[in-house]
Amino acid sequence: MAKTIKFNLMCDGYPCRNIEDVQEHFCIEDMLEYYESGLLKRWLEVRGFKDELAEVEAIKATEVLQITEELIRIFEILTDEDKVKEAVSLINYQKKRQAANQANEERGYQSATVISNYVSGYDSIIKEMMKKSTPSKVVQQHINTLATDYQPLFEKNIYPLFITSLKERPLVCLNLLYNEHSRAFLAPKNYLLYTDWDDDETDLELLGEIYKYNGGWGPGTYDGVFMAVQPQQFPLILIRTIMGKFGQPDYNQLSEVFENELHFVNSSMEKDVLENKSTRCLICYFPYAHRTKYKFKGKMTRAYDLEPFLITNGLHTNDFDDLDHSMQVVYFKVDD
Repeated sequence: MAKTIKFNLMCDGYPCRNIEDVQEHFCIEDMLEYYESGLLKRWLEVRGFKDELAEVEAIKATEVLQITEELIRIFEILTDEDKVKEAVSLINYQKKRQAANQANEERGYQSATVISNYVSGYDSIIKEMMKKSTPSKVVQQHINTLATDYQPLFEKNIYPLFITSLKERPLVCLNLLYNEHSRAFLAPKNYLLYTDWDDDETDLELLGEIYKYNGGWGPGTYDGVFMAVQPQQFPLILIRTIMGKFGQPDYNQLSEVFENELHFVNSSMEKDVLENKSTRCLICYFPYAHRTKYKFKGKMTRAYDLEPFLITNGLHTNDFDDLDHSMQVVYFKVDD
């Protein structure tokens, strides 16, 4: 007959050989662990403590506090009831924390995979947009996908996306300025800053515009400065600067930059319909008209009084009355 191998039960760091040892070194945390693992039953069995084994096997409780109370009763431990509850509460907290940590680790691995796939999907769409073989109509669809399926990433990276587009494919910038989702971030409400392309050097007439915006220098001037340097103003500066630099002395080079999808209007053209009302047009540039008033769609105005990157339904040459013949209006015909 095989000999039963006995072992000690470690309680509070002490190797217990009998019930008296357990009573002297009773540790709630250790005993609960041995009970849950079945090691307590095995120890009682090999040590021959049949009565205690029967009582442990008869425990029906499932709550930690109730199991602890049963073990304290079985091993006749003298202790304070409040201290038992306090100890059990701490054990419950530790168990929940361990379970949460484990779950977080598992989810963390899964989340990392999900996030990686999410970002890869976003990047692949951006890559497609930057290909010159991708037509504007498809670019618009891609922007809509980014704004709906990748909204948090899209909104967080809208300005880097604009700069990337400016470097890799400027035509995408125009699509971003037109699309209702990206336009909300990129198109300013008014011309706090504008550039003068009459001069060889770009002239940012910041102070004069802030002065006008605030009705003179005063307490509100700082607010005007703050608004003027918001990121939403930068696309306007960049696009107007590009059109100023590349639009002199003619528009061929500028047209090439935007893949020949820009169109130009001046008042010397015959009064005729350029685009019908079913065609959406993004007005990319007005002449530098802060000194000159003219009519736009029958209303006397100046360029900076109109919304930057104005979108119109159709376009007619007599929408732009009294323009200097040397000045042109640049627009992007949207294919959506």
